[in-house]
Amino acid sequence: MVSDLINLQGALPERLVELMSLGTAVHQPWSEEELAAILQYQLARPLEQDLGPLPAALRKELGKVEPGLAPVNDTFGFWLHHAHPPVELLRLIKQYAKSCHKNPLSGIPPKVALALYYLSLAAALVRCKTRITSLSNEELKVGFDQLANARWVDELSRAVFEQAWLYLTGKGGVGQNPTAWPESYRP
Repeated sequence: MVSDLINLQGALPERLVELMSLGTAVHQPWSEEELAAILQYQLARPLEQDLGPLPAALRKELGKVEPGLAPVNDTFGFWLHHAHPPVELLRLIKQYAKSCHKNPLSGIPPKVALALYYLSLAAALVRCKTRITSLSNEELKVGFDQLANARWVDELSRAVFEQAWLYLTGKGGVGQNPTAWPESYRP
């Protein structure tokens, strides 16, 4: 089970002050190591801890896609990297990430929120062959490319961004499935 505890050992004191000030401190740019840790933490979080209770129809669909998955244990990372995530869930994650990006008090750095947002769009394109955004192909390619090349983005997410970029450029990438899930994403 994923813990909600974050190991703050080694954190810079000024970063802790910023975290505890709830947005009233002057913002310092996040380091790549911090962004990577926060993204991994968010990908390992159970969905319903951030999205709230999922609609019954969506919960039923999740059960069909992944029989036996305990509802309290399914995570953002599990579904964003899944071979067949439900489109409706990707739309919920997209909206959640968008609201976190707009809200400086969300607790999620804007770059991480943007990564979750683009990851939901990329997963919809390559796993579901569905577009869930009004962004142009060029805007999507720029976002996918930047995130695929960001050193703080994990390998599985980077692979989804690369597949989406390839899909939009007509070079393939649809439906590719990672074979090994990180232990932290599994229920």
